[in-house]
Amino acid sequence: MIRTTLKILATGLVALAMLVLIAWLTGRIVSDRYDWSQWLLWIPTPGAILVALLGFLGALRPADKPHRRRRRLLVWGITALALVGYFTLHEHRILHRSPSLTAGVRIAYWNPNSGALHDSAEARNAIFIDLDADLTILANARGLKEYDPFADTLGPEGRAFRVRPFLFFTRLPLLEYQTLISNGGIEVVHLRLDATAALGRAISIYAVDLPSDPRSPRLQTARRLRRLLDSVAAGPPDIVIGDFNMTRGGAALRIAFPDLEHAYDQAGHGYGATYPRAFPLYHIDHVLLAETLQAQDYRLVNPGVGRHVIQVVEVRTRNAP
Repeated sequence: MIRTTLKILATGLVALAMLVLIAWLTGRIVSDRYDWSQWLLWIPTPGAILVALLGFLGALRPADKPHRRRRRLLVWGITALALVGYFTLHEHRILHRSPSLTAGVRIAYWNPNSGALHDSAEARNAIFIDLDADLTILANARGLKEYDPFADTLGPEGRAFRVRPFLFFTRLPLLEYQTLISNGGIEVVHLRLDATAALGRAISIYAVDLPSDPRSPRLQTARRLRRLLDSVAAGPPDIVIGDFNMTRGGAALRIAFPDLEHAYDQAGHGYGATYPRAFPLYHIDHVLLAETLQAQDYRLVNPGVGRHVIQVVEVRTRNAP
């Protein structure tokens, strides 16, 4: 009786694991092109690996013929190894090493979700002083006054200013800035900085903050963002950076900015997920680059507070020596 019960439970475990893996695979193939498929895309690969291991355990159940049991174990073992390979080599650049850097422009971006912060202003200032970025952008953060010690390190041409919902801290001379879009949770601020010393020209940057409601269809948000951007009088960006609440590699992100490349795909190394900070599963904060720029380094820094990790990217002119 106990043996039969265990066999039934193991069979059910294997069937459930198969359903979850089919859903995971469907999400990767269909992406977030549809409302229903975005939920499948959000099934994290670590979860799929865990499910495959549970399927392997379920395959240990007794079989009438030994070769059937060996075949089940082989299938589930190969499935688990394939998922680990996909996770390590494709979805995340686990084996990539930190590159040697040449002179460029360093940009840091963080969405701390101010209501979740319980740290000290002194600790936050220390983090950004240590990152030593030419441009630091905070989204949905508390007031500028708390960052005076950091602002004091920006140098004679530096400037700290606020354009809702962002705080900007730049060492590079500011040429202009404007709010491009503030519409139904879509926020885009455009700024131009003089990066002649490092890149040989001025650069145009879009800071982006998009709706976070998980019930909101990401494809619809991307199409609305694209329509709004096409309707405003602004030149194409060199860099787009922010909290998109869209997964890296998804269809929605490509629709919003079809001509830009992800900095992580160019120069990311290590585990690439930005949310939730305590145990990151999703890469929803992004840096996208025009073809004239090249990321020479992209890394994620866990500040120990807030709900997102910090993005830090080092860019230079493409094909620069």
